[in-house]
Amino acid sequence: MSPESADGQIIRCYEAGSLTYKVALPAGLRSEAIESLELVAEAASRCNTEKSDWPNGVNNRPLAQLNPPDNPVISPPQTAPGRVYPTDLRVTVNGVAIAAQTLPDCPADARAILTYAYALGREDWGAYGYLVRGKLEGETLVRALRGAPAGEPMELAVRFEVPAGAAHKGGLTLFGARRGRYPSDPAVIVRLK
Repeated sequence: MSPESADGQIIRCYEAGSLTYKVALPAGLRSEAIESLELVAEAASRCNTEKSDWPNGVNNRPLAQLNPPDNPVISPPQTAPGRVYPTDLRVTVNGVAIAAQTLPDCPADARAILTYAYALGREDWGAYGYLVRGKLEGETLVRALRGAPAGEPMELAVRFEVPAGAAHKGGLTLFGARRGRYPSDPAVIVRLK
């Protein structure tokens, strides 16, 4: 999975693989003061030409020329009943699972209000995702925060992964606050006791 992004608002990856965000927590915050960690992100699979029904391409140009895997430039096909491209997503924080779900598709239609408002002619017209949420508390939280050196700022490694052994290896699209359907960057919310 080689992430690509024109402006950091949509990160696209094909097939299986992972990408990791490093999140530094405020200096002086002790793990004992944390009640829970909550993940909120908008994500979808990432299709290339898999959902396309344009056998002759667009404007008499083959799709392989218009949208080669190493340089995707056209928008995904509009959402249509029965035409889906799922992917299995697993999210971990410092190696501890916080969320796992099958994202049913790489949808593109009028629900992508933020993409339409901010993309301004760039690729991915109409692209949006599904809300991914998860929470760590209790023993799973303790395991995720274990190993932070005393007195050192804690860092969270938030890993988004489409496992190589997954049933659905449909890539991954992560949306920022100015793309997709939900006005939020991928976030970890730290709830204090």
